[in-house]
Parts: sequence; structure tokens; C-alpha cells
Amino acid sequence: MSKETKLGIFAFIVILGAIWGYNYLKGSNLLSRTQVFSAHYENIGDLMVSSPVKINGFQVGTVTRVFLEEKSMQTIIAEFTVRNDISIPVKTTAVIVPGGIMGGAAIDLEFDGICSGADCAKSGTVLAGRQLGLLQQMVGEDEIDKYLAKLKNGMNMLLDTLTLMSEDETSKNLVGRGLNNTRNILSNTRTATEDLALLVDRLGKQLPAIMNDLQTVTGTLKTSNTDIAGMLANANTVTHQMAQADLGQTIAKSQEALQSVETTANELGKATNELKTVLARIENGDGTLGKLINEPELYNQLNVMARNVDLLLQDVRLNPKRYINASVFGKKDKGYVYPEEDPAFSPRK
Repeated sequence: MSKETKLGIFAFIVILGAIWGYNYLKGSNLLSRTQVFSAHYENIGDLMVSSPVKINGFQVGTVTRVFLEEKSMQTIIAEFTVRNDISIPVKTTAVIVPGGIMGGAAIDLEFDGICSGADCAKSGTVLAGRQLGLLQQMVGEDEIDKYLAKLKNGMNMLLDTLTLMSEDETSKNLVGRGLNNTRNILSNTRTATEDLALLVDRLGKQLPAIMNDLQTVTGTLKTSNTDIAGMLANANTVTHQMAQADLGQTIAKSQEALQSVETTANELGKATNELKTVLARIENGDGTLGKLINEPELYNQLNVMARNVDLLLQDVRLNPKRYINASVFGKKDKGYVYPEEDPAFSPRK
């Protein structure tokens, strides 16, 4: 045998080994006969080529192909092989289950019992497909309702415990105090929200009146634009006149007037002080006026003296001959006759 023949045979063997290895990695063993089945799914999760196919956890095949159906573009078709020595019923369900803690997925073939004859699925049969969640895989589909009921009861007990802890204001537990504070915060927030809702409701009722008033004010301002323009013009005129006026001289005159007022006020203050001094002296009895005010006897004597002088003048007026005696012809003077209404005796009546 020539070297070329040996080299050709060796290359052929290598190529066959590569093809067998590639298919083996894909889950297909060319050296063993297998059955091919498929199933349709809406979602395959982590299922991929070379994922295992199992019966009650025992691997009996491998997924060889996964593709999307071209017609609907919604259904995913998974093709897988099963060992030729294993017969499965036609009503077998290919369930996609989680592969384990490390991730991935697998197909678990579920059926009620063994089959024979026409009841067994032939290669190429499309089996019913269904996807199973992680929780259903862990606890089982039949017991999931029981676990959910227990979970619900546990959650209710937990909520009751948290409610009691939140209502205990004297709780020494850190979680209880935190829940109580949270409960108070939520209560205050609800009260504030209710007050805010009432305020918004009141504002909503008053808003039309406010808008009417605002419209009236804007209308008034619009109508008064001419008057406002005139007022501004007058203000500009006044400021212009004030700018042109000799404000320095006016301010100087105002300062002189203020100084005069200040001087007058000072003099008035001095006069007031002097008047206070005089009044104090009068009150103390100093001087004639003070003695007249503070000594009643002197006042009475002056009063009596004034009355006597008045009486004397009245008597001189009524009887001048009593004080002036001028007899030209040597007549004798008649005796003094008191008048009927003598002023000197009028106080005695």
C-alpha cells in the first residue's frame, strides 16, 4: 500500500471522527440508533441545543435543534432524540423544567404508564409541550396550592404581628419603634392630604369669583391706562421742575428757619425755667406776692384797709363840709346828720 493511500485513509478516518465528535457534542450519537421527536412551546426559557431529555430525572436523549416556526413567528419548535430502546406513549407531554441550581433547562417526558403497539409514539411524532416554573419543579404541581395557602397564612400572621408592634408606642423593640413612627408619619400624611384636598376644594369653589375679580381689575386697569399715563406725565413734569429748581438755596433757607425755631425754643425754655423759679418763690412765700398768697392775715388787713378807704372816699363825696369848713358870712355850722343809707353802716344790716 502506497503512502498516498495510507494518507487518504488516515484523512478519511480523521474527518469521520470530527463529524462524529461534532454531532456527539450536539447530542447526537451517530453510532447508536435514536428516535426523533418534537414539541411546540410559546417560551423555552433557557432550553438550548444539547440540553438533556429525561424521564423521572434519568437522561434518555438530547435536544438536537431549536428553531422558530416560520408561519406564525410565535411558536418555538424543539427537536430532541430519545434512545431507540425506550418506548413512550403517544400522549406523552414534553415539559421544560429548570436544569438545576447552576441554571439551564431540560425536557422531562411525562406519561401515565407504559405503552404497547399503536399506543407508542413513532419517530417524528409531535408531542405536547409545556413549560414548568421553578416553584412548580421544587414543590410539585399538586402541592403548590398547599404551599401557597401556608405561605398566605404565614404572611397574615406576620402582618398581624407587625400591626401590633406598630400600635405599641412604648415598645422597646427597634423594629416596633420604627413601625410605630412609620404609622404616625402615614397618619399625619393622610391628615395633611385630607386638609390639602379640602383646601383645593375650597379654592376650586372660589376660583371663579377670583377670576371674575381679576378680570374686573384688569379691565379697570385697561380703562385707566389714559389716566395712568397722565399721572406719569405729571410726575415726570414735577420731577423735571424739581431737578431745575435751586434746591440748595431752598434747603439752606430751611436750615436757617430751623435754626431760628431752635433758638426760639431755647429762649422759651429759659423763660419757662424762670417762670418756674418765680412760681416756686411765690409758693415758698418769698416777696410781696408770695406773702400775699401765703399769709391770709395780711390779705384780710389789706382787704379791710381797701374797704375803709372806699368808705372814706364815699363820706368825703357825700359830706364835703365835714372835712372843709369855709364860712364866708360867719354862719354857724349845722350839726352832722347821718344819711339814711350810710355806706359805712351797710355791712351792719
